Parts: sequence; structure tokens; C-alpha cells
Amino acid sequence: MDARRSPARAALVLAVWLVGTAGLVEALVRTLRPAPRLQIVRPDDTRLAFTDALGVPVWWEVGEEGPVRHLDCAGAGGPRVYLAGDSVLYAIDEASHPHRVAPLLQARLVASGLSTTCVLDGSQPAFVPEQQLALARATHAEVPLDLLVLLVWKADRRYVRLGPALYDTEAVHADATGLPVPPLPVPWALHRWAFPRSRAWEYATLARAPALPTPSRPGETAYLEAIGWAAAAGVDLVFLEAAPLARPLDETRSARQAERARVVPAGQDGDWRRRLQRAAEAQAIPYLFLDELLTDARVEDVRLDTCCHLNGEGHARVADGLARALVPRLE
Repeated sequence: MDARRSPARAALVLAVWLVGTAGLVEALVRTLRPAPRLQIVRPDDTRLAFTDALGVPVWWEVGEEGPVRHLDCAGAGGPRVYLAGDSVLYAIDEASHPHRVAPLLQARLVASGLSTTCVLDGSQPAFVPEQQLALARATHAEVPLDLLVLLVWKADRRYVRLGPALYDTEAVHADATGLPVPPLPVPWALHRWAFPRSRAWEYATLARAPALPTPSRPGETAYLEAIGWAAAAGVDLVFLEAAPLARPLDETRSARQAERARVVPAGQDGDWRRRLQRAAEAQAIPYLFLDELLTDARVEDVRLDTCCHLNGEGHARVADGLARALVPRLE
């Protein structure tokens, strides 16, 4: 009898072990919250408040005064400057919030004699070009803008909604709904059920999602749309290209200059940022570089991390450089 029961007992033990292991992995992922290489925005995150701008989902950190901040504007009737960026301009650590670009730029412009200038900050962590431009356009419909500073960093793409959360999965192999291929060969019905319910399965899926060989559309698409919209709306436009902070700033400048000078063979597009730069210059639209606004600083002294985020000193230097570039356009 024990021999007959042993296979069933073994199967039960195996099932219990598998369920327990899966539960332990799930608990670890939810506790440790490892970050996949693809961006996730969760509406149930208590740090964020959600709304929409022209049909595009946008969000802002709870505790701030809103997605667009009128930063202690000294008077009415002066020019309105709008910063449209992501965490690069917003600041991702609380200690840097009071010293981020927007309030510092406001102070610089007022000190330069533009006492009625109003800086509005539309930057938020995890924004992609779609959010940056949609919120700027929605703001302009309510509070006419005079000058838009549009951060250039991420290639144009769209978030997709899978269950309750938003995912940046446009650049990976996925089905028509944006669900990336599963990390293991399981039925898609099971994959679709598990993805929004299991953080461990979600992480494994996003961590292993293979990238598409070519993007679904050129990286500069949304930025070119911004050029057309700004011209039609009568808004002065300035581009500001962010910089990677893992290497010295002079190396970033040299690499960019080499890419700009490179002869692109027929059938190849080259770097989309350089294509955007050429398009902007053809229409006399200023195209600034964050690394140049940081002047001769050592990258170690102005970065918060080796990605792209600045510390307080970095924000201050960018505000100084932006003020020098914008004052002639606002006078």
C-alpha cells in the first residue's frame, strides 16, 4: 500500500514545493522590487496622482502642487516659460527638489530683469515624449505659453496598458496589445493571465523581452510634431538634449561631434538625435546640449547617478546656462 501511495505522495510533495517556491519568489520580487530595463508606471502607486492630457495619461508626484507648477511667479502678464521634460529636469531625489532646474531658472530670469516671467514645470519622472508634448499642449490651451523648452532624451514611443499598469514595451517583441513574449514557453492565455497578477512573472517577462531590430517609428517623430505644433500655436521652441553621465562630459561632446560629422551611407538613418538637430537648425530653432550647459564641470561633481540624473550642483549649472540662452529670447 505504501508503494502504491508513494507516487501520489511524491507528486503532492512536488506540488507543495513548487507552490512554496513560487510564493517565495513572488514575495522576494515584491519586497526587493528589482527594476526591469523597461519602464513601468503603476496607477496604484500612492506616490503618484493620475489624470490625462488630451487623451494621454499623465501623472505627478503626490505632495507637489500639480502636474504644472506656477513657481512663485512675481507678477502677471509677463512671458511664460514651460519646461517639458522627465526626471532629468525634475530631480529624482527629494533633497534636490527645492534645487531643481525650474525654480532656479525662475530666480535667474527674475534676477536678470525679467521680473514678470513665469516658469511652469511640466516635467515628471517616467514621462516619454508623448507625455511631455501632450501636457505642454494641454497647458497652452488653458494658460497661453510663450516659450517651450522641450527635453530631448528618450526616443518617441507610447506606453501600453496591460492590466492596471502602463508599460514601455513598444521597442520589444510583443503581441498586438503590447504584451511582451513570455520568458518560458507557456500558453499565451496563461501568460496573459499571469502577467498583471504576478510581479515575479512580470519581472521575468520584461527582463527577458527581446528588443525589436528596428523601432516602430523614427525616434524623433514626437519632437518633429512639437516643431509643427509650436509653429502653429505661436510658441517659441527650444530643444535641450540630455546627456549620459557615465563618462566625462568632454567625451560626450566629442562623440556627438563625430556622429554629426559622420557620412551616413545610403539606406542608413544614423542617430535620430542628430537628424532632429539638423531639422531644428533648418528652421532656426535653438538646439542646446545639457553637457554644454554644465560648462567645465567634472561629471562626478554634477551627477546623481551614472544614467542621466543630476544632483543639486548639476541643476544649478543647467539653470544658469538655460537662463543665459533664454534671456535674449524673452526680452
